[in-house]
Amino acid sequence: MDRLTSIVWLLAVVGGASAQSQPSKPSSDLPPLVEVVGCLSQTGANWVLANASDPAPSTTSFTTPEAVKAAAEKPLGTGQIRLLGIAPFSPDGHKGHKMVVRGLLIKSGSETRINLSSLQMVAETCAK
Repeated sequence: MDRLTSIVWLLAVVGGASAQSQPSKPSSDLPPLVEVVGCLSQTGANWVLANASDPAPSTTSFTTPEAVKAAAEKPLGTGQIRLLGIAPFSPDGHKGHKMVVRGLLIKSGSETRINLSSLQMVAETCAK
């Protein structure tokens, strides 16, 4: 074989092996993207979504105006979810408000957490 043929052959072998090692579908080990509605509160240094609904799967990390309107109609739940990465959303002005959050769901033992990608107010009060 000449040098060019050897290089082409080598690239074909390496490329084929690389393609075969890629998963054909997303891994189920990845944390799911979810949406939750609840009441924003603070306990010490931790922010939580109290009266939280059950996490529902979401296809986007952001919340559209239509999704905010739909979330306003959703009932509150009985859960409590700790919120991570909330500082960039300036939560202080939303204590006690009904909020919709989106982010990555993290379950560890008995604690449920969401690493936020979106935090939107849906109502100024948290009445059920």
